[in-house]
Amino acid sequence: LAEQSQTTIEVGELMGLPPLAVHPVALNQIALSVLSVALSHAEGGTIAVSARRRRWDIEVCVRAAPADDREINISQDDRAALAMVQELVHVSGGTVRLSDRTDRLQILLTLPALNQVTVLVIDDNADALQLFERYTVGTRYRVVGVQNPDEVMAAVKQSNPQLVVLDVMMPQVDGWKVLGNLRQHPATGDVPVVICTILTQERLARSLGASGFLRKPCTRQALLEILNQQMALVSPPVHSTAC
Repeated sequence: LAEQSQTTIEVGELMGLPPLAVHPVALNQIALSVLSVALSHAEGGTIAVSARRRRWDIEVCVRAAPADDREINISQDDRAALAMVQELVHVSGGTVRLSDRTDRLQILLTLPALNQVTVLVIDDNADALQLFERYTVGTRYRVVGVQNPDEVMAAVKQSNPQLVVLDVMMPQVDGWKVLGNLRQHPATGDVPVVICTILTQERLARSLGASGFLRKPCTRQALLEILNQQMALVSPPVHSTAC
């Protein structure tokens, strides 16, 4: 398509970037749709694709500049294609932004990088820890499991988690006490903590400092959704509109 429209596609340096935590089929469709929209506005001109690491994500910028000075007008078909892209990116835990400039089309994608976010899961049940590990395979999250609450702070020091998932029904130690210790410790005072329990005490959990609540048994979708919500608490918003 680029050859047919005499459009040049320039791809910046991508070496050194971690792999993306996005399903390959979804990623292919995102890339094809974005480039197809860009091509419809860059005939005879240039499409520049660049990427950079941004904390736990990869920021991808696609900029289409036509050969002449014609104004960029997004058609209904293009908006439908971009809406589909936005849905795929959202499901993958990312975001899409479209610039409002009229001299060029610029699409900014923020996509999660694979295994970049450490989640400390505190649960005395080994099966629960293994389940959470399976749930996060192929995502941005890397689970570090702790069965013994007495080992929590040692695990924090070693893994430096960005998120914590805590069960409160543990025989050795009261989980609410563990939550209090996490909230009071300098290393974890600002780390979001999700209470994951069979109990129906969300109000209590939040009053004691939890930032999220998840009922057991939970599905993979429910776990990833709440982890993505918590990431919004620790990830800076995307303000950049320049490649």
